[in-house]
Amino acid sequence: MAYAAVAIAGGFLVVRTLIALHESLGGGTAVDYLGMASAARLVAAGSHCVYCPAHLAAAQSALLGYTPPPGSAFPIPFVSPAVLAWLLQPLAALPLQTGTDILVLAGVAAMAVAATLLIRYLRPATGMPIAGGVVVAFVFSLGAATGILLGQIDGILLLCATASLLLLERRHPWWAGILLAPLLLKPQLLWLAVPALLLSSQWRTSVPVLAGGAAVAVGGLLLVGTSHVLDVVGAVGTATYHQLNAQGNTLPELFARPLGSDAAGWVAAAAGAALAVAAMAWQRKRLRAHPAEALAVGLAASVALSPHLGDYSLMLLAVPAVVLARRRPMAGATVAAVFTASTLVPFPGQRVTSLVALTLLASFAWAVRLALAAAAPDRTPATAPRSMVTAHAR
Repeated sequence: MAYAAVAIAGGFLVVRTLIALHESLGGGTAVDYLGMASAARLVAAGSHCVYCPAHLAAAQSALLGYTPPPGSAFPIPFVSPAVLAWLLQPLAALPLQTGTDILVLAGVAAMAVAATLLIRYLRPATGMPIAGGVVVAFVFSLGAATGILLGQIDGILLLCATASLLLLERRHPWWAGILLAPLLLKPQLLWLAVPALLLSSQWRTSVPVLAGGAAVAVGGLLLVGTSHVLDVVGAVGTATYHQLNAQGNTLPELFARPLGSDAAGWVAAAAGAALAVAAMAWQRKRLRAHPAEALAVGLAASVALSPHLGDYSLMLLAVPAVVLARRRPMAGATVAAVFTASTLVPFPGQRVTSLVALTLLASFAWAVRLALAAAAPDRTPATAPRSMVTAHAR
């Protein structure tokens, strides 16, 4: 019965993803890609004003072939690092639908490859039903389907994170860091993974990430110039950005949404980050012994505590979820099942709180409990370091 439920739920999510792909290729409104492509065209034209609403409006009108009427969410703000706009220049030079199709197809292909790799990584420890269920629950979630319709890049970033995990497991830390660096195009996906790597003494993985961060910062400064370096602050203060925050499902939304305050979310994120880093420092010896788990903890904390995150980015939780499931199969399966249920079940209190965020909070609390139980001292002689989430039989 349980396997049948996994098959039905997983099949539904995959079919929903394929429907989103079909809608996107059929001319859907990939508004996030429109914002990125317009910024890329501004960079190609030599403009430093990649965050300026007036310049974005002109570029988006050119891409659309018309100017949307007053009152619509126009122009679409660009709030990513300017380096992303620079990278997308070749794609943005194409007609809007062509560029959208290429990016969406690349993203879906990356999701499929990442899912395959994660299932192969997890299957020896859990069997195919649990491995497939855990991976599909996150990689092909309803939020992921929304990301396809919006023209987001998270599928590509998921593949990078997956490859980084596998390379860490195979003791290739330099390459793991190099493939982790693209997540800096969405810094909120990586901001707490960096301290996790540093505190666990994963220097060879940290160096490429830190170098990538410096390149993104310096490259962004060169692209926008000193006179426009603070324009992004204005972009994150727009009504559109506030509306996106109000729809988020990360832990800071448990404070921001009932108060109707983005500032409350940022404060909650900062406080949560401080607690997370303190916990990492406390468990740094165990993190040092288990590099893959250090990365998983950092990614999970980054996503769950982000003050601004679309639901499509929750697919990155697939990486820490499989690490948990590899150590504790039933714990990983339960987290995946509850997460999927929280995204599918209608929730009347959605305007004042987030069922998904409550699920993430409960999952975090449970994972911490398992880690503490695994770390509890026993009198059994140990021949090898124990996993953070695996308690040895006494």
